[in-house]
Amino acid sequence: MPPLGYAARSLLKSPGFTLVAVVTIAVGIGANTALFSTFNTLVLHPQSFPQSDRLVRLWASNAGVGLNAPAMSWPRYEFIRDHQRSFTSVSVAAFTGYTITREGADPEQANTVAVTASFFPTLGVVPLHGRNFTREEDTTGGPTVVIISYEYWQRAFGGRESAVGERLTLNGNRHTIVGITPPALSNPYRTVLLFVPRPFEGNGFTLQQVQSGGGYLGATARLKSGITLEQARGEVASLSRDYCAAFPEKLDGKNETVVKTFAEELVGNIRPTFYLLLGAVGLVLLIACANVASLFLGRLSARHKEIAVRLALGATRGQLVRQFLAESALFSLVAGAAGLLVAWWALVALQRLAANQVPPGVTLALDARALVFTAGVSVSSALLVGLLPAWQASRANLAEVLKDSARGSSGAPSAVAALRKSASEPAAIMTQASRVGKASYGQIIAVPEPCGCGISPVAK
Repeated sequence: MPPLGYAARSLLKSPGFTLVAVVTIAVGIGANTALFSTFNTLVLHPQSFPQSDRLVRLWASNAGVGLNAPAMSWPRYEFIRDHQRSFTSVSVAAFTGYTITREGADPEQANTVAVTASFFPTLGVVPLHGRNFTREEDTTGGPTVVIISYEYWQRAFGGRESAVGERLTLNGNRHTIVGITPPALSNPYRTVLLFVPRPFEGNGFTLQQVQSGGGYLGATARLKSGITLEQARGEVASLSRDYCAAFPEKLDGKNETVVKTFAEELVGNIRPTFYLLLGAVGLVLLIACANVASLFLGRLSARHKEIAVRLALGATRGQLVRQFLAESALFSLVAGAAGLLVAWWALVALQRLAANQVPPGVTLALDARALVFTAGVSVSSALLVGLLPAWQASRANLAEVLKDSARGSSGAPSAVAALRKSASEPAAIMTQASRVGKASYGQIIAVPEPCGCGISPVAK
């Protein structure tokens, strides 16, 4: 019989044991997969822009006044834009709000961003329909135009392509629709409905106030190919000093410009917390594997005659090892599938319970990376659970076990006792390891005392 077929039959002979072991590992795998999926979505890949790892943000910093924020002035932006050599493009944007009035519809307050013409090219976004803003529209007194989001286009215009060229009344002024964004723009622009040009106009500032150096713009840049983050930081720091020397009278004449990755800005300070949580749930899985390995070792002492017979019939010790590893692999495969179900339930619950903490429009779900992670965890679990029992089984003394079998079941079977003793020693070690983990992280999982036969049952 093929190893996997025999492994399935062997596990089905002990349904209670198999169920307890599968559930124990499935909970550990599910917790790890759910947390990894959340970590991957919110920390590792918080954006879906093309080559988002090349996007950086330019922050203003001034330790003297406690300033550290993504706030750049228009004069500083123009200075860096005109002198930098590290970026393919630099753009700025300012969040604002416009009131939309349309015939036959109630007035609507719309989340709006005023952007430069370089904004969408910097992000790597190409309008789904229409075009980007032109240089003429990005100058003082330029045409009043607007790019609308895909979501607003679907809701207000029913997805008609003829919407491009139509006009919207924004804050009482007529704006021509020149483009429509792709669906579901990445954060922090997922909930924006309108994009308008000329961020140096509006926002309650006069042109004189804008030129005075007040910081109210968010600056985004894309690194050139071959330019590292450290190289860009060095150049921007030098340009910042040049700007301060040239315009000491500006409001931001004493500020420094700091380069950060866009993902770093979005993630903030939650990365260390996630690392701590990943370590905690990883320890839970390790403890679960230790307990299940103890169960497998205890079960091994009840299979001494089976092992002896197989050795007597010509099975090699390598075949025995492969057989026990096949059992743990099949068991871990089932546990991994069950763990995916546990992870899916956990993510659905987390999405509902933490709806106010999850960024708008972000869905916590299993993706290809999570599936690869689960596969890796399942393989690791199979090795952790199966290697020690497989090694122990390969050490069985054929002569002693057969001699013991010939004596019958009465008396004091020394070979059985020896096998059980050899199985119980590693079990005690695994149980002791789980106690250490429990002392470190509190009562995460119950690890009862091992019984004399070497079986360490999992607490219900």
